[in-house]
Amino acid sequence: NYSKRFEQLQSTLKEHFPNSSYTISKLDNDFGPAAIEGNVDALVVSEETSNKGEILNTLRKKQNLPQVEVVIVPMVLAEDGRRISTSRIKSSEIDTEGNLS
Repeated sequence: NYSKRFEQLQSTLKEHFPNSSYTISKLDNDFGPAAIEGNVDALVVSEETSNKGEILNTLRKKQNLPQVEVVIVPMVLAEDGRRISTSRIKSSEIDTEGNLS
């Protein structure tokens, strides 16, 4: 759920980037506030959603906003070599670490 993901993301950011400034925004659409706010520097996407960065920068250009850096995070593979996904975890096919159930 969102609150658990929020807490995990916040914990990871604090651990790996302790001196960085950031804002975590819940996305109610593809981009959240990134499409309309000028103070957004980067969009973090997965390999499968990397085209969203190009779409976002096109939207921002139309609004005379600066382009954002698109950071592509590789997918993490499960024990069987397939991607870890929420649907696989929910169906108990794998656990949250990617181990086969």
